[in-house]
Amino acid sequence: MSVLTLNEAQKQAIRQARSTEVACHIVCEATDNAFYFGNADDITGWIRDVLCVETFFGAMCDGGITTWFDWDHGRLAHLVPSALHAVCLPEFEELAHKALAVHTAPPFPPTIQGWSSMIEKVRDTQLKDDFNDEVYDPIEKEFFTLYHASPTHFRTKLHEYVLAHLDD
Repeated sequence: MSVLTLNEAQKQAIRQARSTEVACHIVCEATDNAFYFGNADDITGWIRDVLCVETFFGAMCDGGITTWFDWDHGRLAHLVPSALHAVCLPEFEELAHKALAVHTAPPFPPTIQGWSSMIEKVRDTQLKDDFNDEVYDPIEKEFFTLYHASPTHFRTKLHEYVLAHLDD
């Protein structure tokens, strides 16, 4: 397994980014080849944490928990709580745990590859006629209450995390 790292040009672009969003997205863009075409388990450490947090918030804001599990980045779902913890977003970490608990309990596999069969079971469960996705509603309501209270909070914390680890 080769570990994904950022090159100096990417690090400089992050330092000079015009916004926290752009800076965080540079990290995520650096993961695309490994995530989509290579070995997603090559994405480790703080870079994986950034990808997990960005994709969690993106999916939740675009369609909620169903979307979070359904998008390709659902392959990272089991890693999201620890990423939210690392970035110092414990209130959202708790919500990610609640969403995962609808389908499974820890311990989660340590790898993305190991989670593959579980995420497929989650997706299959969501497609069953007897699955009531309203079970997600209280979690989503709590998520959006927190999110709308300070919509830039998560990205500010994430950007601080990126800058703190940029030279790791």
